[in-house]
Amino acid sequence: MSSKDPEQRRKLNEWKAEQRAKAEAELPAPKETLLGLFEELNERLSSEPCDHSLRFTLAWADSKGIDGTGLVEWTRKHGGYCDCEVLGNVPDANPAFGR
Repeated sequence: MSSKDPEQRRKLNEWKAEQRAKAEAELPAPKETLLGLFEELNERLSSEPCDHSLRFTLAWADSKGIDGTGLVEWTRKHGGYCDCEVLGNVPDANPAFGR
């Protein structure tokens, strides 16, 4: 089967859409809200170095009324064990963000 085969392309697109939908269903907060977390981390980490904790992530979660425990479990599942890893790994590792 050629990579230009329309049926193969359709199946691949369906699989990607399923993965994206599954990932979105597992988000600990709405996607738009989590995009705000990444923006916040980008701003905070541009002026303060990461101390290898989730202090900014947890402070953000607290300010938004989001369960910190669930957020931490989710970030770790996607390679985010500290604030810089949440920013650097989670959006790329999670199909919900389409990167």
